[in-house]
Amino acid sequence: MCLPFGAGCQAWNFMRPSANAVVAAKREVPMTITLAGEQASSQSVNGVAMERFYQNLQSQNMDALWRGPPPGPHSDSRAAYDPFHWSWDTIRPAMMRAGELVQPGPEAERRVLQLIHPGLGAARSASHSLTANVQLVLPGEISPSHRHSIAAIRFIIEGRSTVTIIEGEPVEMHPGDLVLTPAGAWHGHVNEGSGPSIWMDSLDRPVMVALRQVHQEPYPELLQKPNLPLGSGQASYRRRTLLPTGKRAPSPVSPLMRYAWEDTQAALLALAEVPSDPFDDVAMDYVNPLTGGHVLPTIGCRMQLIRPGVHARAHRHAYAS
Repeated sequence: MCLPFGAGCQAWNFMRPSANAVVAAKREVPMTITLAGEQASSQSVNGVAMERFYQNLQSQNMDALWRGPPPGPHSDSRAAYDPFHWSWDTIRPAMMRAGELVQPGPEAERRVLQLIHPGLGAARSASHSLTANVQLVLPGEISPSHRHSIAAIRFIIEGRSTVTIIEGEPVEMHPGDLVLTPAGAWHGHVNEGSGPSIWMDSLDRPVMVALRQVHQEPYPELLQKPNLPLGSGQASYRRRTLLPTGKRAPSPVSPLMRYAWEDTQAALLALAEVPSDPFDDVAMDYVNPLTGGHVLPTIGCRMQLIRPGVHARAHRHAYAS
């Protein structure tokens, strides 16, 4: 371990002592016999000394770890805020009104409404680890390409005419699709149709803010030009049981940028025909086709179907959703 001391850095080596060294150390420790009366007096003196020691620590903005209660096997790790619900009947009219009032430009690069949990104060996010935003792109509009250290996922709600260009790959955006934007990837959007496109963004911004790793950079041009054909990712990774030869190197970031709704819906309906989970009924995780893990290192995505008449059992998770 290396700790800074002034301008330099001193290396500390933590090594397991040999058996002989342990025996030698034990031999050097003197044995002390304490009578009952002396023990009581010693405890009183030690209590005063320890209290002074703790006060001295606190005066220097330190404390002793052993003073706090140890975390038990059933520690309460719930977030210190209640669930909250935003109604689409409220969100959509506000989003469309923003479309009338706000024109994308230097002061509003993205036409985005943030869903802000009232219990999180200055965090301005939907949960302590993820944001939830809604974005509108009107016909003919371009959301300029940029990149940032924050990872994002998009669930498409309305519109079939918008394409997002991610690291040079043009990706279609249809209702029900999950579209990924990995951290550090150039991305921009263009609506080439006649109707609005609306989707929900979720970003790991609160996590990156806590780590002090928030960076953003504009692309040199308005929109990055495609360097791959439309649908190339779907053609390569859509079927997990068959992968392109030579492209099996594991990566924590999914190489598939679009998870099409028609595939998701078919999988959900097929799963609904077999015995279901008593807690989530019919639920499926979006996975990285190369690893079987989450689609992004900091964000996991799931699609859930509750069938008519099903009353799922109450449960709770350590993660926010």
